[in-house]
Amino acid sequence: MLMTEEQARSKWCPHARVNTLVTGWDHAETAVGGAACNRSDERTMYEKPNCIASDCMAWRPGKPLVMSEGFREEERIPRGYCGAFGKPEAA
Repeated sequence: MLMTEEQARSKWCPHARVNTLVTGWDHAETAVGGAACNRSDERTMYEKPNCIASDCMAWRPGKPLVMSEGFREEERIPRGYCGAFGKPEAA
């Protein structure tokens, strides 16, 4: 699915890993899963594993959305898609 970077950044990424801190019985915080993490936990475990759009190596540019109103100059809104799962038909 083609989308703008803003739209993509609101979507969950199935490849994201979040480094969470767990408080043990002695109240010491311990990092869990650090070797497989590509994000850090700032608030909660589920707020940060979103798409990072063009900051990701899998992001692929697609056809821009062309907007025009009457005689106004066309506005091209860049769009793209996650290349990790194949190319969408409209790209």
